[in-house]
Amino acid sequence: MFSCINLLRVLNKLTKWKHSRIMMLVVFKSAPILKRALKVRHATLQLYVLKLLKMQTKYLGRQWRKSNMKTMSAIYQKVRHRLNDDWAYGNVFDDLSSRRSNAHGRRAVAHSRCSASNLDARPWDFQAEEFSLQANINNFHTRRYDRPSSSTQQQQQQQDLVNDFQPVDNSFLSVLGRDVELSPEFKLHYQQWLQGDVFRTNVNWDLLLCPGSCEPAGSLGVVGFFFS
Repeated sequence: MFSCINLLRVLNKLTKWKHSRIMMLVVFKSAPILKRALKVRHATLQLYVLKLLKMQTKYLGRQWRKSNMKTMSAIYQKVRHRLNDDWAYGNVFDDLSSRRSNAHGRRAVAHSRCSASNLDARPWDFQAEEFSLQANINNFHTRRYDRPSSSTQQQQQQQDLVNDFQPVDNSFLSVLGRDVELSPEFKLHYQQWLQGDVFRTNVNWDLLLCPGSCEPAGSLGVVGFFFS
């Protein structure tokens, strides 16, 4: 029972306010399965089942709502509602369009469908949101995690990227083996650096290499230089 409740809670979090994922519940006919789950006499389980049914009610059509009035009443009784909820009549414009045969009625319904307030009454557009989300995810993965390739097109894409979004090199071997350009001033006075930070500094390597050691900052000059 505990696992079933958690599964329903996760499903609610994944689909809440995401019309494309709610339409997936409708496409795969989850409503009959959820209705059978209502036979379990457990208040918390029934609450999350009713929440999932409430999300997809406006996409299931008027005929489904007419034949499942007990489920609709349970949703009214047990699920929290908002002032601007349209879950019970979200596709009212589809019902009106099937009844109006004159041209003026069709134009009015088309105008209503195009308004921003009725976007979620158009379930046939559910894939556009999911495709946009997938494209953004792919672009992020390309910027951050793609390996360099010999492809000319991919090299051109890498050159067009912003520096802040270049792939991050997390390999210790490649970082330690990278060529470091030293400044002309350091090359001119490197002997002073050797005398001050290398030869005259006593480093307790046993203590330094010991895990969990805390060596004073002054004795880590050599290591600090190479890792800075």
